[in-house]
Amino acid sequence: MPYLQAPAATSMTINWISETDEPGTISLSGPGLGKSGKQSSAPQYLDLMEYTRAELDQQIEGLEQGSWLKSNSNYKHSVTFQGLLPGKSYNYTVTQSGETHSAAFKTAPKGGAWKNVRIIAFSDSETEPRGRTEHREWELSPVNVYTADSIQRPGAGSKWDQQFGMTTRNGEPTLRYPLDQSTAFNENLKHIEAADPDLVMMAGDLTQGSGYQPAWDEFFGHVAGEHSDLASSVPLLPALGNWETYAALNGGYGTETDLDPGSHFPPAGFGIPVGKDRATRL
Repeated sequence: MPYLQAPAATSMTINWISETDEPGTISLSGPGLGKSGKQSSAPQYLDLMEYTRAELDQQIEGLEQGSWLKSNSNYKHSVTFQGLLPGKSYNYTVTQSGETHSAAFKTAPKGGAWKNVRIIAFSDSETEPRGRTEHREWELSPVNVYTADSIQRPGAGSKWDQQFGMTTRNGEPTLRYPLDQSTAFNENLKHIEAADPDLVMMAGDLTQGSGYQPAWDEFFGHVAGEHSDLASSVPLLPALGNWETYAALNGGYGTETDLDPGSHFPPAGFGIPVGKDRATRL
């Protein structure tokens, strides 16, 4: 599905991914457009989105091998509309290979002419295919631990343990969350959409390793795919976290394959020099 980037008072960039090199079209309707409301895309092949051998061979407990993989041929389309009016609503339809998706967005207001703006900020979605079945550790802070009037969490052998299980973290027994990661992210997104934000900001760690393509597939499935189309109507601005410099099963930290947040985001990347020209599908 399409997703918004580079939001401004008078412009908006709309990106999407296709499996073929066929140009797509996008029709935009709203105030101030005149005859400039329709554009064609110039698809660019993204070799960084090709799966590695390790990704193709990966096995995840509880999932059919390879069931989480998408297309291994990906073309990015990016269209920018200029000359829009501040604080106005626009409708658009993307047509690609016979399929269409329609959504709407609102441009930013003028800097000195706005009454209110709603921004939702969060971080650490850390998506990956394993998150469909994994219940992460509900870790108790090793620094703050319990306050004087805290009720202690259930322990080993408790009903919580029997239903959701426990693990070990930093040498201590640790509860697991009651929801798997994918379900929890979807529930959070429902609340975000219900709040009708003007902008969503993510303070890093979007995926469980930026150099691990299946993690990006999961992320966009949540925000611009099978689970929701939030990013089709609300711009998402990300920042780099430590997981954005991690290649997961392809290499770890500090390797060439770990710096791939750039195939998915616009040329400005994450807004800092290291992020320039490194963007992912959002």
